[in-house]
Amino acid sequence: MNMKKNGYEQYQKTVKSTTDKKKIVLMLYDGAIMFLKKAIIAINENKNIEKMEKINRVIAILSELVSALDMANGGEIAVNLLRLYDFMIDYLYQANSENDINKINRVISLLSKIRDGWSTIIAENGKSSEKQKSESSASETKTKVAV
Repeated sequence: MNMKKNGYEQYQKTVKSTTDKKKIVLMLYDGAIMFLKKAIIAINENKNIEKMEKINRVIAILSELVSALDMANGGEIAVNLLRLYDFMIDYLYQANSENDINKINRVISLLSKIRDGWSTIIAENGKSSEKQKSESSASETKTKVAV
């Protein structure tokens, strides 16, 4: 089992070092949404410990997202994300103590909207990056032809 744990930890380190930060944030949103859906299932099955574990995982993810915010350079977006993350954390504490599926669904909805926006940013950055590579390649070809 210890080898499995060490292997998993090494895998996690490799994933983190080879995945750009934007994709890691996207994975955090995906994980949070997944854990909240599992928390709803746990509530419906009266599995309170499992529900608490899933909600606590999401609170930990949101706390990590808060700590990753660049408040010095992020401007209004960082401030708004901080407010949203704080709201979601408070809401999840309430949902946890009240077994309130509606509150969990509200957080899922907010996370999904943020996640979709983040995904769009990644896609647009990927397109502009590809365009820059293409333009750079075309420029290099022109230079070679001119020489």
